[in-house]
Amino acid sequence: MLNLYNKQNKLFNIIKLIYKIMSNFKINSSNIVCDNINIPIIDPYHPDWINQFKNCEYANLLINKLKCLQKKEKNKNLNHYLILKAIFYAKFYHKDQKRKSGELYYVHALKVTEMVAHYILRTDLIITSILHDTVEDTQLTIEMISNAFGYDISNQILYLTRVYNQDKITAAQIVEYLLEDKYHDVLIIKLLDRIHNIMTLNTKGISNTAKTIQETLHAFLILSSYLGIKNAEEKITLMCLEYKNIYNNKKSS
Repeated sequence: MLNLYNKQNKLFNIIKLIYKIMSNFKINSSNIVCDNINIPIIDPYHPDWINQFKNCEYANLLINKLKCLQKKEKNKNLNHYLILKAIFYAKFYHKDQKRKSGELYYVHALKVTEMVAHYILRTDLIITSILHDTVEDTQLTIEMISNAFGYDISNQILYLTRVYNQDKITAAQIVEYLLEDKYHDVLIIKLLDRIHNIMTLNTKGISNTAKTIQETLHAFLILSSYLGIKNAEEKITLMCLEYKNIYNNKKSS
């Protein structure tokens, strides 16, 4: 009798959880409408992703930060279910890929996302930020992202991908395309991604360091001023000057 009660209670809790998740969605045929973007309900690639999801320190830090920011901005609604799904995708496809600094690729993406959330707290941009490196560096494609997260998110990620007509383009060219098409929100992701990249610039070779500093001062310093993000402008200037001095010292030694 006790076992039957426990099973019924467990089933009731599962139904409550499903109801809680689905109550945040407006269902339109086979899609979820969230933040004015259409996202498929059934994931064609990982239908059982929520049971495969493995939590980690970095995912917890991001989710907790998002919850804190939501409390401060009471009118902001985030879909944490879909954000967790994006984290799953980033971890699944980046796997054990590491940057030259030794940091896991998906960890970099989550840290950039945390920075983005301080400026724009919107579900689609949070997901775009989490997945911004996946198309360029993993087997995940734009079509797959579109099928799993909707066209709007996949299009934003496409703009952040350094591959155009099968040719690799520079970060400065991405900035130029985004400015032309007035994707200002996505530009913030690109700017903060560059700031986080500069933080680990000491792991690059001398020639790559010089190239990155030059590109950052030329394109991203102007961009931070254009977007009106003063903190970013100051941070870029200070970090570039610091690395420029290190570069000059290495070059002369």
